[in-house]
Order: sequence, then structure tokens, then C-alpha cells
Amino acid sequence: MRRTWIKLYVDQCLRGSMMSELDEQERFVWFGFLLLAGDCAHEGWICATENSGYTDIQLADLLKTNPELIKKAKKKFLKFEKIEIEPDGIIVILKWHLYQSEYLRQKSYRVKLQTEVTDSSLSLSPSNLIPESELDNSFEKFWEAYPKEGRLAKKESRIKFGAICKQGEMMQLSAGLEGYVNFLKHQRLDKNFDQRPMYAKTFLNRRWTEFVGFKYEPSL
Repeated sequence: MRRTWIKLYVDQCLRGSMMSELDEQERFVWFGFLLLAGDCAHEGWICATENSGYTDIQLADLLKTNPELIKKAKKKFLKFEKIEIEPDGIIVILKWHLYQSEYLRQKSYRVKLQTEVTDSSLSLSPSNLIPESELDNSFEKFWEAYPKEGRLAKKESRIKFGAICKQGEMMQLSAGLEGYVNFLKHQRLDKNFDQRPMYAKTFLNRRWTEFVGFKYEPSL
């Protein structure tokens, strides 16, 4: 859903890590990327269509700059984990939902749930982690529960899933998936926007942490 404005956090923009990570030209491109993501029908994406991203030349034209700067800035954004680039060229702004969505409105509920999940995970021991022999079965259950349109790159997703389980974060991942399904429901029912799910491999690349505790609450 396109926005008429986006949020910028003053302290983070003026004194945060961005000031040391990016030079002045790269910061211009970063703000431009945030604006393009806000102008996109898909939350936090920069794309020409639902199935294709922009070329560097197209991005340069949109931001009235040169392609070399775009290419240089994208490398920095990837290095500092500000974006991900999907196989089809779509750019995903990481933590978009943390800063630009309903995330803060639901803070009290989310903190409570995250505390419960964290407390329960503190008792994890090698004996109650998912055995290696059961990982495939657990992954298949996750795969079936994940929104269908995002079920791509299954082999890579399985590797990421296994790493999460071996770190004892299966319970948190399940809470993240539940929150993400609720978020998509919120987009569809409250914003009348049927958002295409992110790829499962992207979700498993720590994006699930952004949705732990997200609860669908119908508008009054």
C-alpha cells in the first residue's frame, strides 16, 4: 500500500551507525530507497512490478543520480544488512516492518509474548532440542504452514531452518511465523491489500524476528 509519508527517526539518522557506515552520497541513496519503498504497493519493497525489480539505470533515473553510485550504495547496504535483493531483482528493506508498520502500536502485547517465548527457551538443553533425525519432518511442517506464494528456494530454506533449530530457536521461529501470517491477514482485511509473501528463505534470514508477537486486531 503506497504511503504519503514515511517515518525517519531523528537520533538514528543524525547520530546512529548510518553516519559512520555510509558516506554523504550513499546516505542520499538510502533515503531515496526508503522513499521508493514507501511509494511501492508492496510494504518495504522496491520493485517495478510484483515479479521484477528495477535495474541500476532505472533506479538512478528515479533518484536523479548515476548508476555507479547506485551500484556502490547497494553493496554497502548489503554489507551492513540494510537490504536484501531477491533473485528477481526486487529490493527488500530489512526491518521495514519494525520502523514503518503497526509494529509499535502492538508493542506491549509483543513484549509480553517475546518475554514468554524467551523464558521458555532458557530451559533448552541438548536433550530437548530437535534431533537431527526429526529436522526434515519439522521443516516439512514449516513449509506447509508457510504462505504458498513464498515457498521458493526450498533447499536453501531447509539449510537456514536447520541452523535456527540447532540454535534452539524453534519456538521463537514458530511465534514469528504465526505473527507473519497475522500481518498478512492484517494487510488483506484492514488495508484491502493482498500482499505477496516474502520468500521463505528471506523470512528465515532473521526476518521472522520482526513478527514475533504481531497480533491481528480488526479495526473498530
